[in-house]
Amino acid sequence: MIRQNAGDPSRKLLETRSCHFVIFLDESAAIVGFDLEDRDSAHLFQWRRGQRPTFYRISNVGTGYNNRDEVHVNGHFVSADTIAELKTRGQNIRREVCDVLLEGLRAYR
Repeated sequence: MIRQNAGDPSRKLLETRSCHFVIFLDESAAIVGFDLEDRDSAHLFQWRRGQRPTFYRISNVGTGYNNRDEVHVNGHFVSADTIAELKTRGQNIRREVCDVLLEGLRAYR
């Protein structure tokens, strides 16, 4: 569901053990938001600075040409699991990047 565009300096892909982040940057390379997708592509969390975070449940339905993703708004997101993973396994992520990811995850209530 989320992708990094080759050669696009405003999007960066970051992967952890259980999820993928696409981080969005402004012209000064400051992080302005991110999309988080779990490894099985069943959930999508979106955070943009200054906006309320949104969580979606994604289900793949149909077969063949009728195959499609259905997006269901306002699912239930347990941010504690992702926060714990970033704290314990995120040592290879630059501190300032990790701090912004944690800020966005903590914004979800």
